[in-house]
Amino acid sequence: MTLRPALFLATLVALGPPAAAQRPAVDMASLLNIPFYRGDGGFDARDILLLFPPAGADVRLALTNPAGEILHDVPFEVRPADAAPVFAYLNVDSRYGDRRAFAPGEPGDYVLSVTVDGEAVGSVPFALSVERSADPFAPGATWTAVGPWQRLAYLAQPTERPDESIGFDYWVSSAEVGGRTASLSLSLRRGGEEVARSRSNVRLSTAGLTFFQDHELAKPGDGVTLWPFTAADLAATDGRYDLVVLSSGTPIRTYVVTVEGGRIRPHPRSALDYEPRAGFLSPRLMKTGNNTHTVDAWWLETD
Repeated sequence: MTLRPALFLATLVALGPPAAAQRPAVDMASLLNIPFYRGDGGFDARDILLLFPPAGADVRLALTNPAGEILHDVPFEVRPADAAPVFAYLNVDSRYGDRRAFAPGEPGDYVLSVTVDGEAVGSVPFALSVERSADPFAPGATWTAVGPWQRLAYLAQPTERPDESIGFDYWVSSAEVGGRTASLSLSLRRGGEEVARSRSNVRLSTAGLTFFQDHELAKPGDGVTLWPFTAADLAATDGRYDLVVLSSGTPIRTYVVTVEGGRIRPHPRSALDYEPRAGFLSPRLMKTGNNTHTVDAWWLETD
C-alpha cells in the first residue's frame, strides 16, 4: 500500500526545502523525554536530538528563570546520526562527565532550553512544585514538573512504512489517574462515533510522569485480528476527530485532530519556517533504539 496522492503531496510540502536551507531546531519529543528526578526536581542533559545541525556551532543546554537569568548551563558534544544525517545526537561534553542534573532547588517557573550559538532553538517552560513529607519516619520531598507534557502529544507514522498502524506518543502523570497504577486505552472518535481504538492497553505502573510510545491505533472490531488504522485511513474523511485517552475506561484527556482537504492538518508550530524557533514542533522525528527510524509526526494539543 502507498500513501494517497493528497497525503503524499502534503508531506512533501510540510518537509519544505532541502536540509541545507533549514535553521537548526530541537526534536521536541527528545527534549521532553530527558529524565526528570522526583527526588530533587532535576533534569538530565542527555539523549537530545538536534535537527539540521550547523557545523562548528556552540550548542548548550540552559536553565533560566522567568527573568531570563541563566541559572545553569552545560555544553553539548554534537554527533551526527548515521541513520538520518539531518539529525544529530546531543550529549553532555565529556569534560563535564556523563551526566549533569539541572536541579533548580526551589519551586517556581523555569525554562529549559537548547541553544545554538546563544539562540534558543527549543524550549520547555515548566512549573516546579514540591511536596515535603510530614512523616518523621519517611522524610524527604517529592518534586513535580508541569508543562508541555500535559498538553502536547503526537501521532506518528513510520516514514517508509505507510501501511503500518499509526501510533500515538504521549505523556501521562500518575497524579492524573489517582495513583501509580492504571490501564490506559485510546479511542479515536468522529461525531461521537468510534472510528479507531488502541490495539491493546498500556499499563501505567510507576509514580511520576511516563512516556508511552507507539500506542497503536486499529480499526474497531470484535475479532482477534484488528486491522491497522493508518494515516491514510485517517485522512480519508474530512472533519474533526477527538482522540480520547482513557484510564480504566474513564476519559482523562482529549486531543483534537482535524482532517481537511484529504490531509491531516499539521500543528501551526510544525511549519519549517516557524518562529520563534524555540517553539518549533518538527513534522518529522527520529525514533532511536534497536530499530532507529524516522516517523512523520502530527503534533496535537488537548482540547
